[in-house]
Amino acid sequence: NRTRQFKLFGSAYVEADLFKNVTARSTFGATYVRLQQEIFNRGNTYLAQLLGSPASKTDDSRDNLNYNWRNEISYVNSWDKHNLRATVASEFQKYNNYRMVIAGRGFPNNDLVTQNLAQEILGGGSSFTNRSQIVRYGYIGALSYDYDRKYMLDAYIRRDGTSLAGWNSMYGTFWGFSVGWDIAREEFLKGNNIVNSLVIKGSYGEVGDDSALTTYSNLNLISLGFYNGQFSGTPSRNIANADVSWETNKKLNLGLEFALFKNKLTGSAAYFQDKRNNFIFPNQFSYTNGGYRSFMNAGQLTTDGLELDLNYEVVRTKNFDLSLYGNITNVNYKVNQLNGTSQLFVSGSAENLVHIEGQTPYQFYLVRWAGVNSQTGEAQYYDIDGNITTTYDGGDAVATGKTPLPKVFGGFGLNTKVYGFDLNADFTYSAGGYSYNNVYQWLTDPNGITNKDVSANNYWRNPGDNARFARPDASGHQYSTQFLEKSDYILFRSLS
Repeated sequence: NRTRQFKLFGSAYVEADLFKNVTARSTFGATYVRLQQEIFNRGNTYLAQLLGSPASKTDDSRDNLNYNWRNEISYVNSWDKHNLRATVASEFQKYNNYRMVIAGRGFPNNDLVTQNLAQEILGGGSSFTNRSQIVRYGYIGALSYDYDRKYMLDAYIRRDGTSLAGWNSMYGTFWGFSVGWDIAREEFLKGNNIVNSLVIKGSYGEVGDDSALTTYSNLNLISLGFYNGQFSGTPSRNIANADVSWETNKKLNLGLEFALFKNKLTGSAAYFQDKRNNFIFPNQFSYTNGGYRSFMNAGQLTTDGLELDLNYEVVRTKNFDLSLYGNITNVNYKVNQLNGTSQLFVSGSAENLVHIEGQTPYQFYLVRWAGVNSQTGEAQYYDIDGNITTTYDGGDAVATGKTPLPKVFGGFGLNTKVYGFDLNADFTYSAGGYSYNNVYQWLTDPNGITNKDVSANNYWRNPGDNARFARPDASGHQYSTQFLEKSDYILFRSLS
């Protein structure tokens, strides 16, 4: 197998002074990436000969050309202790993607493997080309002001369009602002030996996000191909929604940054709130209704919490420095609103996850495990009404209230310098989240033929046994909360 990649990127700008304090600037940047892969399956291996499979090869080539063009006019001025910058701009982004795949089989040997030597070029979706484009365009206005670097104000407003959104809702308007106050620059704090810097900040900003939308999901398309030797067309699995719009992330942040005791202790503390308004959701219809999918603006999710970041300089000498640092974030999650429904099942996930209005998002949706019957050795579960049963039924699955999202996470470590040599140790941690342990389920399932975990031997044998696993039977382990586990950890991430 061979992989080749070529990447070329660059940017250029032109700038001109139009009037006093007024500047125009045009910036163009582009990135080109070509990725080529050759995957060859030999025809002279023992398995290939046993199966009668000839040598085959797939050539996969991808070309991506992305560019950004920004034009802006800025006004910059300072007078007395005032500093002002105002900007208006337009921005154009385009992403061009082209892919070509050729699959062939029946090559003369393992060295002559160009596709013109293949006895057969494979069709039926094995060989194809496709092309796609994504375009975004927007107008921006921004203002930045400060007085004596003590009082700061920034604001922006922008209107953006995307080719990914529905035809009725391609444009969205987003705005935001931030204010700051450097208290340490006030006269009543100057010259003190405790507070070296103290900045109080607050901000609110809206950001448009279309990343959850797939290319051409706003179109009803026909998939073309061949069936039984005849050219045919079938509807794609996607149903276009002309009204699906930008997801708006509304971010509120209130906090302070400080430096104390001759800058030995530095840090920040903040309250944050992120609201995903009109969050984009791929709504998967049941297979009895065709199994189609349609993107929708499903409602509002909120994440809020507190974060603290500290760094303390323990020692600083000519040949030895030592500092300790740590940060912690406490987070709450909530589904504020689901448009027109009380719950939504998350599609495209390896596990069964559900959003329920008024509760935590991404909850595991599972049948509840009730342990092993010590007298019979049968696996026990809770039914939908909370009664213990030995019959497993996927219809008894419920929202567990447990989610992969952690409640607390952060990191800590140290930085030291000894005679010019640096040593850094970094740890991370997370707590409050859950994960489904598929690996452990496979390694203890009595019906599997792979190697087993030693704990698989802890299964029921005789009446009265207090075993971890039920007596082996043909059904094996079932998908339940039996294998839902806390995902708390402390990780020694790096030492450098």
